[in-house]
Amino acid sequence: ARCVERFAREGAYDFYGGDRKGQNLYGNCLVALEAETGKMRWYFQTVHHDVWDYDLPAQPVLITVRHDGREIPAVAQVTKMGFVFVFDRATGKFTRYVHDPNDADSLTEDTVSTMYEDAEGAIWVGTFAGLDKLDRTTGKFTHYKHNPADPASIGADSVYALLPADDGKMWVGMLGG
Repeated sequence: ARCVERFAREGAYDFYGGDRKGQNLYGNCLVALEAETGKMRWYFQTVHHDVWDYDLPAQPVLITVRHDGREIPAVAQVTKMGFVFVFDRATGKFTRYVHDPNDADSLTEDTVSTMYEDAEGAIWVGTFAGLDKLDRTTGKFTHYKHNPADPASIGADSVYALLPADDGKMWVGMLGG
């Protein structure tokens, strides 16, 4: 069955949550709905009672994950806290990718600003410390950083936007680059 993913954010103040009523179950949340009926299939809340401006910074991306020789329809969601959640679209089961200073193959940094799937199916993640490319088979990241001595490196490390170009390549929006 097809489903529609939607993200929601709380409509209250960023730094005070004392006047919020209820559990705020669908604030800062990814919700999967049945496209035919509108019935909720599953949801995942990234932050409960957000009081530090941790709403979701970008739209979710529909992807296909290859795992154990199978292709799994998935949806990926980045957060302002540096997490990349990858959910099975049917079940909501997820895999979380985070920065680990002891693992050179993890995300470059804990602040993720954007994500993009290119025409070949590669997942690109923009962080405040560089650009990462996820190998969907191994779950490891390749890092692209600014190197002033290398004119072929990216122009800056703070990556804010990733967009498709007409020629199949990718535009990378950076702070100062």
